[in-house]
Amino acid sequence: MDAPNNPTGAIDLGRISKLLALCKETGAIPVIDLAFAEALGADYTALAQEVLDCDGIMLGSISKTQGLPGQRAGWAILPKSLTQNGYSESEVMVFGLNRVAEDYVRALYSPLTPELVEKIKSVFPNFNHLDPETGSPYRCLAHLHAERVSAYNQKVNPIFHANLADLGLTVMSSDIRNQIQVIVSELPNFFQRLAAVGIQTESLAFYPVADGDRHYGHSAVRILTPSKDQLPEVLKRIKIALELDT
Repeated sequence: MDAPNNPTGAIDLGRISKLLALCKETGAIPVIDLAFAEALGADYTALAQEVLDCDGIMLGSISKTQGLPGQRAGWAILPKSLTQNGYSESEVMVFGLNRVAEDYVRALYSPLTPELVEKIKSVFPNFNHLDPETGSPYRCLAHLHAERVSAYNQKVNPIFHANLADLGLTVMSSDIRNQIQVIVSELPNFFQRLAAVGIQTESLAFYPVADGDRHYGHSAVRILTPSKDQLPEVLKRIKIALELDT
């Protein structure tokens, strides 16, 4: 199972809970991919615990959630019942990564100790390691980044979606905390039009997604929420793409 869904970015926690309960009842081992789930905050933590309670396997991505595209870094957590290799609970294994990615991973997931906070502030004096809502310290840099990404997405996605609707486009149901968006057009070559104006997306032709008898093909694309600086330009180029004479 993937949570959130790939490619739409939607998540149905109730449905996942039912599937996990069914796995526990039948003795099956659930494997759940949480590639984009860190932006879901407390829901992510609760879901992860639910998977562990079912003796399931969790997979996650570091390159997707922590702004490290191309590094191909991820993690896996297995229950004790499936680990027969003698590793202790305190051991963290980092392997199969290039040196740069390995350094990133260790930096992102090391606890934000007072010593580390002071070291970061010596380079970035305005660095704030406290949650602005609760005043509690973030556990690590990855936790801080995920919270900021979620807050940004919740602010920008409604604006992004409203502007897309003004252009006559539809956005598939998604969790606004997430950075995955699927845009649907009536144009059969929407993917190619966006590529022609320099917008990188993934066509839904590459995913087995359908709405009844309709297979989206290149009329729907998967895109990530644009950054604040890129948003106006992305919307401008999408408008140009829709008006292309092709």
